[in-house]
Amino acid sequence: MRLAVALAGMWVGGCGAAEQPLPLTQLLSQCDSFKGKSVQVGGYLDDCAKYSCQLFTGKPGSERFVAVESAGVARSAIGIGGDNEAFDQKAAPLQRSYVVVTGRVDDRSCDGQGGTDRSPGLHPSDIRASTMTEAAPAKLVVRNS
Repeated sequence: MRLAVALAGMWVGGCGAAEQPLPLTQLLSQCDSFKGKSVQVGGYLDDCAKYSCQLFTGKPGSERFVAVESAGVARSAIGIGGDNEAFDQKAAPLQRSYVVVTGRVDDRSCDGQGGTDRSPGLHPSDIRASTMTEAAPAKLVVRNS
């Protein structure tokens, strides 16, 4: 009986624990391993409009806004794909703040650059408000070859 109570307590405790979002710096530095996968990624959402929506490693001009080099390319943002009116409506009041975006990383692009307006690096399904500490936990510069 004690074992059952202990196991139930561990299960209930685990259910309340929030999953930590993936820092955008990590996603950008290891992008190829995330292509096509669903993620929760934290970062800074600047202006998000019809033709441009990007998630940055940190607020531009702050110490958390860093470029991450991977395969010889420096990146500091990932494009968030369009054609999702529900996402855009939910994102509108969260502009110019730290957020966590849930979505699927594009199969082809690590950041959405080089495509047309609002090319996806991330196909969003949800967004929520966050804090700087949760969404951009540390100043981090990662270099991968």
